[in-house]
Amino acid sequence: MKPIIGIVGRAETESDKMPVSCIYDDYRNCIIKSGAVPIGILPPQNLHYIHHNPLNIKKLTNKEKDILNSELELCDGIILQGGYTWFEYDSYVLEYALKNNMPTLGICLGMQLIANYMTNDDKIIDKTYAIKSNINHSNNTHLITINKDSLLYSILLKEEITVNSYHKTRIIDNKSIVKAYAQDNTPEVVEIHDKAFILGVQWHPEKNYDDDENSKKIFKSFIDAAKTYKLSKRN
Repeated sequence: MKPIIGIVGRAETESDKMPVSCIYDDYRNCIIKSGAVPIGILPPQNLHYIHHNPLNIKKLTNKEKDILNSELELCDGIILQGGYTWFEYDSYVLEYALKNNMPTLGICLGMQLIANYMTNDDKIIDKTYAIKSNINHSNNTHLITINKDSLLYSILLKEEITVNSYHKTRIIDNKSIVKAYAQDNTPEVVEIHDKAFILGVQWHPEKNYDDDENSKKIFKSFIDAAKTYKLSKRN
């Protein structure tokens, strides 16, 4: 059977301003094309997240955590989508994945969430760099250099690739987890090496999946790790 990939819902609003928990089609389509089954991991609290500051929301109750656990037990891998902000349920999903060694792919904001969680430092997100950078990271493409001791290098077998870029904040460098950089030293990849597959990328491989072999290889490697995880659950 195909592995099941949980996509963590993002708080958004529709064109008529109605709040929604969003699964972006690009992620869903990439998972299907890569040979897996996508499902949504939806937040458990009875509120409209888009209207709330994450710092002002009550902590998850045990019952709400049980709801998330019920969803996560179905999954063989997790995608942390891009977006504008994360909530406690995002961190809980990541914690569950790390505890259970479940393959996880964090994209853009998802990468920043992984960095924040692993360093336990809310100040790791730099919101001022855009005006100081000599590279436009918003709706642009640029080169990145990949460390040869990284998971990403083992997937692509390349030290340099061109990536798309759609972000206005970045993480502060932490060499224990950062494995690739843009030409202006913006961290572009984070990894957790004592886990089977925890990879965060600052760009959006789901956006150019059909036209970019590197993007296809990233998703294929992630899905292959999810297949291995699925088999391990049977034993």
